Amino acid sequence: MSLIRKIARRVKLLPLLPLACITTVRVFAFVFKNRRAILKNRIIYPFYCSSFGHNIISFELLTRLTYPHKASVIYTPWQRFNPYLPKLFEDSIDLFYFHTPHSIHDYTWNVMRFALICITFGPRAPNKPVVYEYEGFCHLLSLGEKDIAGHEENNRLYEIRNTRGLYNLIRNRWGKIPQLPEAEQNQCRSAITEKYPDFFDKPFVTMLLRKKGEGSAKLSDQQRNPADMREYIPATKYWAKSGFHIAGTGETDNDIFRNIEGYYDLSDINLDQKLLNIFLITECNIFFGQQSGPYYLPNSRAIQCVLTNSMPYRMGSLGQQDLNLYKKIQIDHQDISVAALYKNHIDLVRGYHFKDKNVTIIDNTADEILETVKEAVDIFNGKETPKEIAALDQKLKSLMPDDIRAKKDPSRMPAFILKSLKDVL
Repeated sequence: MSLIRKIARRVKLLPLLPLACITTVRVFAFVFKNRRAILKNRIIYPFYCSSFGHNIISFELLTRLTYPHKASVIYTPWQRFNPYLPKLFEDSIDLFYFHTPHSIHDYTWNVMRFALICITFGPRAPNKPVVYEYEGFCHLLSLGEKDIAGHEENNRLYEIRNTRGLYNLIRNRWGKIPQLPEAEQNQCRSAITEKYPDFFDKPFVTMLLRKKGEGSAKLSDQQRNPADMREYIPATKYWAKSGFHIAGTGETDNDIFRNIEGYYDLSDINLDQKLLNIFLITECNIFFGQQSGPYYLPNSRAIQCVLTNSMPYRMGSLGQQDLNLYKKIQIDHQDISVAALYKNHIDLVRGYHFKDKNVTIIDNTADEILETVKEAVDIFNGKETPKEIAALDQKLKSLMPDDIRAKKDPSRMPAFILKSLKDVL
């Protein structure tokens, strides 16, 4: 059967053969044309833009590990890439864009790596530059620890690219923190204050509610979206009542929150929205969103994160002040406690067997989100975590196997969730 699949895959790729030949020539021409500039740095890093979150991790791992040295980054954007993201790291990289069709990106980067390795042996490479890649950084910086996940569609376990290495770098304050250049920061602040002069008078919360893949049949999309954004209205009002301004960005539906005093719809200011998005994520006082790619940036900048409607249970986040409110799990329409999940259903924690066990995923309610935000405000104002809550958090994490990242992530679940587990931990 595996042989049949391999043959079918190759037959399917036959129509792409002419495109692959053209791309091969383009790659070598590109590398040859830019070889002198690329070889100025001893570190060469090619990677393909697959998602916002993966881009963040790629840039973070590279620039933190190699700091204070610069790297030559060969970067292929996709149709939804944010051109301002690399600006956060521009002091650490020389960026070279290479555009290629999405359909053959894997092939393109195999050729690109080969071409780059070829030029490192040339006479213009006396300093012996090294070509790194994303997978290598992930394995190197994870310090031997593995992150094992489950694949629902293929019904199997696999070792994923883990982010433990990034946490190790952040925790040890290694490397340079990502930051927009001063000119772009001033541009954003000026554009916002021109329309809303009082916006920066208070600390602000950036609210980014994910809608990517809405309506998708993929479990990974169903798990990470917040569903009905109206459930966030009471929490948004509480942010405002507690002395914060709130700015919606990304896929957040501003129409739902526009009438809340203290909420700012910045979609109509005189500024590129992609630049504004990066500014709001990296310069906010609190990030309020889902367990998806963007939260790595505030984590890297030591900005408190409040993540709701989170999934999967095997992941936390990287900040000591972070709260992760997870979706609920029902099996055969019966609620399953978090403790029972870690004790008896580690396959669901890893992210598979949902269909086999007749699992229903239940979104967070407005009350649960509000309760989480109330605790987050207390944390922001300096309230220490009660010893009872810290002890319950450690007991819960002790149930997790070592290859579950959340076991060592410094974030925790909200206090009201942990208190509900007191009798079963």
